[in-house]
Amino acid sequence: MDMLQTPVSEFQDPTWVRDLAFLSDLMSHLNRLNLSLQGKDLLITNMADRVKAFVKTLDLCIGQCDSGIVDQFENLSTLGNFERSDTERYKGILVHLKTGLENRFRVRIYGRLKYE
Repeated sequence: MDMLQTPVSEFQDPTWVRDLAFLSDLMSHLNRLNLSLQGKDLLITNMADRVKAFVKTLDLCIGQCDSGIVDQFENLSTLGNFERSDTERYKGILVHLKTGLENRFRVRIYGRLKYE
């Protein structure tokens, strides 16, 4: 019971709260993708199209981060007061996620990883 009364210092740190909001929004996007890939009677081509669409959405978000725009992230956009370092960090996470998805699905769809 005493833990319920203990203040959490992280909630006083605006950067930590923004990071939490960003990750919460990102997990919501990933969860929607995951759910869209489940179910009966889905063709692999439809699933691949959904992954490609998600990667294109990541491209949009990455471009918007360059301009300091976070409209695609509902919780994060309500917080405001962004620093350039915040959006650069979020952009880095999105680029890493995009690269990972491209590599992972290239392996599964084409059977081998292409090195460029």
